[in-house]
Amino acid sequence: MGSAMEPGRRARLAAGMAVALMCGLVAVPVQAAAAEAGPEYGYGYGYGCGKDDGRAFKGGGCTGPRGPKGPKGDRGPAGPHGPCADVDTASGPGTSEFSAVLSRGRAYVGARATPTAPYRWQDLTRARTPGFPRDACGVSVRVGGPRVYVKVLTTGGDIYENSCTTALVCTLGWTAVVRPY
Repeated sequence: MGSAMEPGRRARLAAGMAVALMCGLVAVPVQAAAAEAGPEYGYGYGYGCGKDDGRAFKGGGCTGPRGPKGPKGDRGPAGPHGPCADVDTASGPGTSEFSAVLSRGRAYVGARATPTAPYRWQDLTRARTPGFPRDACGVSVRVGGPRVYVKVLTTGGDIYENSCTTALVCTLGWTAVVRPY
């Protein structure tokens, strides 16, 4: 910095260093006197720990170094509205098509007469179809004779199934299937 520094800035820098040095010399006896006054006056807490700013400090004394971090735990399931979403489609009799959808924690089965017609949907997570698992994460659909079968896979590896008629009359509850492993 030397002579290239403007004179006003040099003077402020020197004055700041002088004030800091004086504060350091004056603070030592003040700290000792405050520590002797004791905690009944709000003094004596934290002095000598690098926390003295001239005010009474209520910190309960000096603290040691921070300990090491522990290992992180496993991440839990996302819940009923987590990131799990899935769709599956199967051909039905003639040109009809059936689909199963898992979205926002709910399962639906739908049917349409042709591949370009609009779907008619049934919610499989309602009171008429009890037992739907809250942690469903995958879905599949199959058509067999007069019934449409829907299966869901949970985040824990469990499989549940339900079925409806091909006219989408769904009145059965969800049933757990034996795990594949």
